[in-house]
Amino acid sequence: MRRIWRAAALLLLVQAAIGSAAWTGQESKDDAQVQTLYSKARSAQAAGNLAEAAERYEAILAISPKLGAAYNNLGSIYIQLRELRKAAEVLQKGLKINPSMPSASALLGIAQYEMGAYRKRSNS
Repeated sequence: MRRIWRAAALLLLVQAAIGSAAWTGQESKDDAQVQTLYSKARSAQAAGNLAEAAERYEAILAISPKLGAAYNNLGSIYIQLRELRKAAEVLQKGLKINPSMPSASALLGIAQYEMGAYRKRSNS
């Protein structure tokens, strides 16, 4: 279990690094508002206020529903909040938009593992 959370922590660091890079390449119809919300979400996340960060990412997705990095970041927060079903749903949506997000794929695997998707089933 500790290995999984260490891997998740590492993924969060990687996600933070690529999250900003992925963000800069995507456009939104209301770019200024999205950028402001993104900045506030990252600040809240850095301060450990995960509920506020989640609200900001949700607001971003309401404005710009094709922003893959926001799905990735929101899924990461839901995992930290132990809202695993929400995390899986959000990450799957993000991967439909941008299937080449390795951190989203890894986070989805962690969420599914934590929900018991990979437990051995007995034959009885």
